[in-house]
Amino acid sequence: MGMGGGETTKSGGGRAGNRWGGGGGGRGCSGVGERQPGGRDDREGEGAGETTGGCGSTSRGELRLICVSPHCTPNLAESIVDQISSSEDQIVKPSLRSSQHRLNPNSIQQTNAIMAPPAQSYKSPSPSQPSGKGEVSDLKLQLRQLAGSRAPGTDDSKRDLFKKVISYMTVGIDVSSLFSEMVMCSATSDIVLKKMCYLYVGNYAKGNPDLALLTINFLQKDCRDEDPMIRGLALRSLCSLRVANLVEYLVGPLGLGLKDSNGYVRMVAAIGAFKLYHISAATCVDADFPSMLKSLMLHDSDSQVVANCLSALQEIWSLEASSSEEASKEREALLSKPVIYYLLNRFKDFNEWAQCLVLDLVSKYVPSDSNDIFDIMNLLEDRLQHANGAVVLATVKVFLHMTLSMTDVHQQVYERIKAPLLTLVSSGSQEQSYALLNHLHLLVMRAPMLFSSDYKHFYCQYNEPSYVKKLKLDMLTAVANENNTYEIVTELCEYVANVDVAIARESVRAVGKIALQQYDVNAIVDRLLQFLEMEKGYVTAEALVLVKDLLRKYPQWSQDCIAVVGNISSRNVQEPKAKAALIWMLGEYCQDMVDAPYVLENLIENWDDEHSAETLPFMEVANMVDIVFVHLVKARVKSWEELAFSKNIVRLHLLTAVLKCFLKRPPETQKALGAALAAGLSDSHQDVHDRALLYYRLLQYNVSIADSVVNPPKQAVSVFTDTQNSEIKDRIFDEFNSLSVVYQKLVTKGALIFLSLNISIRHLVFIPLQFTHLLHLDHSSSSTLFLGTG
Repeated sequence: MGMGGGETTKSGGGRAGNRWGGGGGGRGCSGVGERQPGGRDDREGEGAGETTGGCGSTSRGELRLICVSPHCTPNLAESIVDQISSSEDQIVKPSLRSSQHRLNPNSIQQTNAIMAPPAQSYKSPSPSQPSGKGEVSDLKLQLRQLAGSRAPGTDDSKRDLFKKVISYMTVGIDVSSLFSEMVMCSATSDIVLKKMCYLYVGNYAKGNPDLALLTINFLQKDCRDEDPMIRGLALRSLCSLRVANLVEYLVGPLGLGLKDSNGYVRMVAAIGAFKLYHISAATCVDADFPSMLKSLMLHDSDSQVVANCLSALQEIWSLEASSSEEASKEREALLSKPVIYYLLNRFKDFNEWAQCLVLDLVSKYVPSDSNDIFDIMNLLEDRLQHANGAVVLATVKVFLHMTLSMTDVHQQVYERIKAPLLTLVSSGSQEQSYALLNHLHLLVMRAPMLFSSDYKHFYCQYNEPSYVKKLKLDMLTAVANENNTYEIVTELCEYVANVDVAIARESVRAVGKIALQQYDVNAIVDRLLQFLEMEKGYVTAEALVLVKDLLRKYPQWSQDCIAVVGNISSRNVQEPKAKAALIWMLGEYCQDMVDAPYVLENLIENWDDEHSAETLPFMEVANMVDIVFVHLVKARVKSWEELAFSKNIVRLHLLTAVLKCFLKRPPETQKALGAALAAGLSDSHQDVHDRALLYYRLLQYNVSIADSVVNPPKQAVSVFTDTQNSEIKDRIFDEFNSLSVVYQKLVTKGALIFLSLNISIRHLVFIPLQFTHLLHLDHSSSSTLFLGTG
């Protein structure tokens, strides 16, 4: 979660000693995860004056002009060439530059007819990029001259050249032709040169096994170097080649590395064994590396080596457990009491990454009795005061999971972890706060009363990003009770005037959710009715939806609510859900609203303007994505499911409301009902058509039966269906301290359709499987469907 800082902080006000039951004191921190050298995928580059969207490209004294605009005249092209030449002067030293590499403006007119696809705009080459293939040739020549030199200052000259090569490689210029020269120049004891050479080798060897074979000898030689740093770097680079037909060359150096006298080399070798497993699992197992890693984990004096061995063994045995009974037993042995206690006794020797690794393992351990639980909790008590949020969350997970069967102790754990988590939320970065707030929200849902007195910690700050504010609004809703409702609702009403429309909407919803929890309903209803009178359309829309839900739960408030709702013009309500809520109230309480039949009649006259789920216009693949985005924006929805729902909700509610009004006030509504049924029967959407047909046949058959269908005796809604049932929340709790909590999703595999069209990246659309039938794509068309997991 968070990357660490110091060892401890005052976050939790924790106490040392045997706080939990009885048992030993704490022990604590060092162990490092190996970082692999990064590198960009090598891309083919012409090198010479190559520009993105420009008008020029040179290659060894010959100019090839690529004109991308009909307005690109020879004079303009000559001025561009002058810019390229001036940029070249900044790059190439005069003593190293040959006249054959200069651009020849006279050859422009000969090739001016060559056209290329339109690009963006001309950009002159950066001074950090070579202006032609001659640059790479010059570098090759200089590297060859320095390869066998032992003169003073040779290493400094090599460093300069290596830096230049790495910089070219980083920006995507192909310098693979320098491979042999780079390898020859790496015959030095300078660690900086070695690192740059290994970075270069690792970048180009992955995609070119022939080049990788050239590196084996010098890497194996460096694995036997006297300097342990060079041995470790060489072994790491050797294992990072990841070429399947070279695994035989890895076994020997890895075996020696695991037995090396230096801890750094053993640490690298432990991760290298896992890399070998990914390349060739059979080779790794046949070489008995898992057994060697286990021995190192249990007996090595270096805590970093122990941590890396543990990490590698967990991964290897987890992958092998499905096919090997022995591996399954070994994985279970990691959770045995001797291994857990051994790791905990060395806990303070590990660094933060290793501590999180060990804590995750301990959270899966099943203690033998309550004394075992108290011993572990007392040992880890001080970790709740750690400055690193990841360590704190990992410790919290251990405490919560171990005490699930001990109700009283479990409640004490909630009280103990509250202060450290709240302190980290207020003191860390916004990203860390968001992750911690998600975990706090999960805890609040399980024990809301424990956090009800700390609601002020969840007030929004003006400088917080929207995603943090939204989560804090959810927290305020969750901790609201009889004692703090007034203060929380007052604070939420301040946010309704927020310039951020999304936060204003969420604030109105939060007020409504609190009202539905039966806390101080009188005052909250007054606040919601005030929202209806605000001159902000989005606030009125959200308030209408909430008033509709309140009337379903508290029918006794109908007179007060309808008096205000009746003054709202339907023309001022544009959002589908809000308009559907207004129509529902017009039909449900038409006897209390004098103008209800006439408002409904006006809406029916504008039937074609209402949202419906007719065959969507984006069935044409060429224009589909743009129109989807337009519909999503106009309807203010976030998903395809919500889009499909919002498209027909207004017309469906309108049919039902008109029929209800007709059954209560027939003379005034007869004309509107006939128009509504006629429009519904001719509607292209099946749901709308079928509902209109059902109502028509009901009225034909028996009016009283139709009345009992659309106006049955109603009971107040006691509980609204939650968006997430308790079972899912419990399963997410089992995945505490993981991304499942942040995304509110379980770790399950589901199919996802990825639609790829010949459009810009901003138009990519992810489509749930249940809506792919809407596309009606011809599989022979140019569009492509990719099936993945998510």
